[in-house]
Amino acid sequence: MTNDNLLPISYDDLIANLTDPSSDLEFYLRYMIELTVPGHMAPELLPNPSLVTDIPPRAEGGAAMGLANWFMRGRRHRAYRQLIKEGWAGHRIVSEGDSWFQYPTKLQDIIDHLMGDHAILSLGAAGDELRDMQLQREILVNLKAERASALLLSGGGNDLFDNGQLGRLVETPFPGATAEDLVGEKFNVFLRTLLGRFLAIFIRVHTALPHVHILVHGYGPAFPRGGDWIEKPLTKAGVPLEMQHDVVKVILKRFNAGLKQLATRSEFHGKIAHLDVTDIGTRRSDWHDEIHLNGPNASKVADRFRIELRLRLTGPVPETRMGAPAPVAHVIAQQAEALAAFDEATLLRELDARVSLVEMDPTVASEAQLAPLTVGEPAPEIGFSSIRKATRELMRNWEANLRDVLCGGQAGNQVEQAILDAIGKGKVGLSSAIASWLVTGPLAVPAVIASALAAWLSAKVLAMGRERICSLWQIEGDKVPAILRGAVETSRLTIGDLRDRFTTPDGEASFSKDDQKTRLDALEVTVARDAVDQSIVPVDADGAKKFSKSAAEVIKILGGEADDAPLNPDLADTAEAMIILDGTRPAIYIRDGFVDLDDEKVKTSGWLKQIKDNEADIRKCIAASGRIIRGPDRSANQVYGSAWMLQDGRVATARHVLEEIAIHSVGQWFLKDLFYVDFAVEADREINQNAVFRIASVDWAGPEEIAGTVNPTNVDAAILSLVPVDGRPFPEPIPLTATDDGDAVLGAKWFMNIGHPAQPWGPWLVDAEDGNDKTISKALVSALIGDKFGVKRLSPGRIDVPPGFFPGDQETKHVFTHDATTLGGSSGSGILSLTGIPSMCGLHFAGLFGTRNYAHFVPPIFETGG
Repeated sequence: MTNDNLLPISYDDLIANLTDPSSDLEFYLRYMIELTVPGHMAPELLPNPSLVTDIPPRAEGGAAMGLANWFMRGRRHRAYRQLIKEGWAGHRIVSEGDSWFQYPTKLQDIIDHLMGDHAILSLGAAGDELRDMQLQREILVNLKAERASALLLSGGGNDLFDNGQLGRLVETPFPGATAEDLVGEKFNVFLRTLLGRFLAIFIRVHTALPHVHILVHGYGPAFPRGGDWIEKPLTKAGVPLEMQHDVVKVILKRFNAGLKQLATRSEFHGKIAHLDVTDIGTRRSDWHDEIHLNGPNASKVADRFRIELRLRLTGPVPETRMGAPAPVAHVIAQQAEALAAFDEATLLRELDARVSLVEMDPTVASEAQLAPLTVGEPAPEIGFSSIRKATRELMRNWEANLRDVLCGGQAGNQVEQAILDAIGKGKVGLSSAIASWLVTGPLAVPAVIASALAAWLSAKVLAMGRERICSLWQIEGDKVPAILRGAVETSRLTIGDLRDRFTTPDGEASFSKDDQKTRLDALEVTVARDAVDQSIVPVDADGAKKFSKSAAEVIKILGGEADDAPLNPDLADTAEAMIILDGTRPAIYIRDGFVDLDDEKVKTSGWLKQIKDNEADIRKCIAASGRIIRGPDRSANQVYGSAWMLQDGRVATARHVLEEIAIHSVGQWFLKDLFYVDFAVEADREINQNAVFRIASVDWAGPEEIAGTVNPTNVDAAILSLVPVDGRPFPEPIPLTATDDGDAVLGAKWFMNIGHPAQPWGPWLVDAEDGNDKTISKALVSALIGDKFGVKRLSPGRIDVPPGFFPGDQETKHVFTHDATTLGGSSGSGILSLTGIPSMCGLHFAGLFGTRNYAHFVPPIFETGG
């Protein structure tokens, strides 16, 4: 069956099947499009819009990846849990790593091959760098929770190959230089840092869990094949093509030697094994791409792991606590019965306090009986969002596990049956039954937490009822996109919506027959001028012709269809490109602190007067807007997001941008590296170091994890502090919209957005004209909107759906949608209202090319949180 013969499927059904280990993965992957993500080591998978309906918007972010990692990881987790549930009696293994361990397509990676005969909890994610793994607590937490015997580790590949790094690690070539000559001190400095991160992970794991074996691999001798990982960066660095493979072999040989030396250190007592795989992948045909082995050769690496595991895992399986001692279970059940008398707020505080206590002092985890920690204290108002992230995750996980018991049709054992029997016996009896269940089985909860968690779960069950729980609680505790929970509106754009996008402060657009012809003629002239005759990048003439044909269809529809008629989704991207092209919703380059008022698109856009009349305030907003970058990397592919100045050396951005640059653990945020806000990234302008400030810390962030989803109930916002520098004042902040001015701002609708759009990518964007009416070539898009990405742009627009209209936002009223032109990298950017006293009225956080863009309304967000 070809893809042309596939029946359409909804996004909900597609994701449900992709995450179900019993489904035909290869079949459902045919509904996905594999895309190269600028600057990333592994591809991303996105739903094919020609086959998948109701695709929701996703959080924008120039450096973000996620959907493929998410569903592949969820699928593996469910397969692992099912294996354990069926009575697996062998050793358990945890894996953590990069795309050699989780390549998010149907290519069989190392872990895919090993999971056939091993119980492996896979934590890996394509795109993980070693520094990210070093900061994460989940390795230790899961090794301990699973009573694992081994940790499989794959790291360093992203550090070596992502974002053109390889070209920065070689010495400047000179006549007669050998591969050994080019791998010198630059690489040695990098390697020492990399090995230091490995060492930190080894020490942490071995100190906490000395019985765990750690197996780590190097990488095979990859070949240059015209890609962004090897050939392009080495060619840019001046390394001749015929020498590039030898340079890679020298680099990987030294990398392997360093790992081997770490593995043999006496302090690890022989618990670390280094697998040298430099003899695998010695032919070009052995590789799937420049840095990933094909399936058969990944299988050879898996065999190396299989042999090493067979040699090492010869002892007894670590105790799994399948049956907690009856007296302990009885004590916990008694305490759960006592705690069941508490109200929900007190239970939440008690549970949160106990989780915090275990994090601070793990020795108390086995305390079966503990006096309540919150009795006698004042009882402040507390809700789910007020407690610690670790507590929320624990509660969600056990909600999901309890859902399986309540909704699975039949109990799997006596402990589960006791819960079903106790549902009608009130809170005390149910608390006791749930407590006994929590401290038994392979997923046992620490005793000190189990009683409070049981009391809280029993209260939820009795308050909600079994029927509602089975329909509302999430499955398996995985992060489910908001679209699966019905929390995001997914209505298609209408013709009326599209007409509104052609409206400007100069008035509504006319689509009479005469105006249609005038508009189409002007569009043809612009396409010929910008995309064919004097294009920034070469454009296939057929591609320009196809675009013009689609544009003519859009214009005709706008002239005749009713406002409530749905817009054909196949034409949405063409419409978006038209809107940008004619200046109706431009994305104008900022140069020297402002836009060029003589730019033809600005002059004809309908925005010229408003821009001229408010020049002083727009200049201030431009100066106060910056781009988040990692270290010295200012490439367009590394736009983590935008930010804008607040008072006291702080900046606002989106929480999902923060999740890309920092890790939240033990109630704190830890930056993954040195990150900066550059307030002067303009097209064709040299770096102004006086406008670059390092991010010092995280002051505040919305309470809920975003994880790449768009959910109006969440607050996708964060506030960061910058490091002050003597003699270099921060940009002047823009006032925030006050609550009293909110109605006037929303009523006026018009605004200016200042962001840093990253290089676009998506299933609608293809490398070259392919004859498909549903795609646009990258060359054409670059010709139409410009080829300079990651730089500051002005994007005017208007608010189309005000706060309070989306599911989950009726009460808080903190989300609105707008129609300014934004791309990944614009996330976190400010929305400047020019009504009354100019002020920042919104924070842009999500959008999809050709559809709605989402922003937070400032008054309810920053007055309560920031």
